[in-house]
Amino acid sequence: MTKDHDDAMRAMMKDLDPHSVYIPQEEMREMNEPLVGKFEGIGIQFNILNDTIMVTQPIVGDLLKSLVFGLVTGSSKLKARM
Repeated sequence: MTKDHDDAMRAMMKDLDPHSVYIPQEEMREMNEPLVGKFEGIGIQFNILNDTIMVTQPIVGDLLKSLVFGLVTGSSKLKARM
């Protein structure tokens, strides 16, 4: 992309709404760099309420991991068995 292209995109996005912004390709690549890799987990989404971890839902594809740890929607655990 050229500087003229980036400037034109910035101008269009500025007129779109106050919450939109144009991010040039190289800047986007730099922003995403820390996110590239392999992430491991136990296959759940959760919320923390006071001092308790509450399972909100198992992650699709990782349901088996969740079941191995005994975690289903609505579970609350203070300690995990390994």
